Amino acid sequence: MRFLATLLILPLLLLTGCGDNDEPAASVESYSVYYLVEFDENLSQFYDVTAIYTAASGATVTKPLSETTPMSLTVPADAAQQGIVLRAVATVKDPLPEADATRDYRLYYWTQMSVRADRADGSSEKVYDREKADIHVVKGSQMADFTRSHPTIVMTDFSYSR
Repeated sequence: MRFLATLLILPLLLLTGCGDNDEPAASVESYSVYYLVEFDENLSQFYDVTAIYTAASGATVTKPLSETTPMSLTVPADAAQQGIVLRAVATVKDPLPEADATRDYRLYYWTQMSVRADRADGSSEKVYDREKADIHVVKGSQMADFTRSHPTIVMTDFSYSR
């Protein structure tokens, strides 16, 4: 009988000993953000590239880009209330530059956004990591048609919010 009582009580004791001893995670103090907007000179020959991104102040900034642009910055947690974004858009140039009808143009881009949450206790955790790439190969003789059918190319539209 004593053995049976022990078998019945032992699981209860084990379950009550399984309390949550983990301490709550330290609060996030800031976010370390890495942005990359990479594109080739062929894309910038026919398109104007603009990046819209969250700056260190938390404000959204619009910036024209003329070349590949990596950015690393720290956004305080209270400044990131509205989230962290990276949007890159290529808009066809007006007037459209003349394309060499005898060659092929490679219109390439690659974008990336990584966000790491930095905690008060010194720990950090990657909370967002996305990338997007695309390439269009266009014959010079078809560039006007291509740009008419693709007046805007959304290169990326990344968004992180806690």
